[in-house]
Amino acid sequence: MLPLFAACLITWLGAVVIGRGRVPDFWPALGLAAALVAVTWVLHGPLHFPPDGALEKLSYLAGVALALGLLIEAVSAGRGMQVVAMGWVWLVVGWLAWPVVSAPDWIAIAVAIAIALAGSLAVGRLRESGGGASFMMLLVAAFALSAIAHYSNAHGMAKLIAALGAGTVGAAFGLLLARGGGLVLGGSLLLVGGGSLVGLATILLLYTSVSPWPVIFLLPIFFADLFAARSVSGNDGLGKSVAGSLRVLVFLIGLLAPAVGAVLLTQQLGN
Repeated sequence: MLPLFAACLITWLGAVVIGRGRVPDFWPALGLAAALVAVTWVLHGPLHFPPDGALEKLSYLAGVALALGLLIEAVSAGRGMQVVAMGWVWLVVGWLAWPVVSAPDWIAIAVAIAIALAGSLAVGRLRESGGGASFMMLLVAAFALSAIAHYSNAHGMAKLIAALGAGTVGAAFGLLLARGGGLVLGGSLLLVGGGSLVGLATILLLYTSVSPWPVIFLLPIFFADLFAARSVSGNDGLGKSVAGSLRVLVFLIGLLAPAVGAVLLTQQLGN
């Protein structure tokens, strides 16, 4: 519960008290980054400089992502953020994977490239979707990845990944409290949340015994909104309210079916 409350409180206080009603993307991103660093500290102890291991690198990457997103939003008002986010994924994977790919280990290099390609695609979709759909995709993917880690006996990683999901929920609640409605996944939050998710997946696949197949199953989550929009259109002869309700239902199915399938596959592989 710590990540949820921390992210929610920092987002709300930053927007209402410090920002005086304005809700820049910085505050929810700061709340999420702070939640991740706090849970890393609780689980693995204080951070070192230079970072000692991949998990500490992830905390530093969250801080850099926060600053980079703020800079891009200030300089270009978010233009080009999708390209920046996809490039950021490659930097995240490259730094986290460096100890194993620099050997060189050709299998690890191939895995790292596959993670970077899939991760940049997922983060690009988060930017395209925007709004509440992006929050839903990020938190469902995070909780599903946490369950995969748990059933693969990577319990420490499962807790840290769950913190990302809880922090995303907290940031969303903080935005809703501050705005009174409407969610926007801005640049800083995209880099912190999306980059951390890809980073955690990188650590799982390169430094633990987690099978890659359940993780691959999660990729369709990031296309759930497209699946819903194309499955139920306004030209189906349905009323607007009925079409809208069906679109939400299909979207939820598109989110949950890959997540549940990935977790069930993990359980089967563990037996």
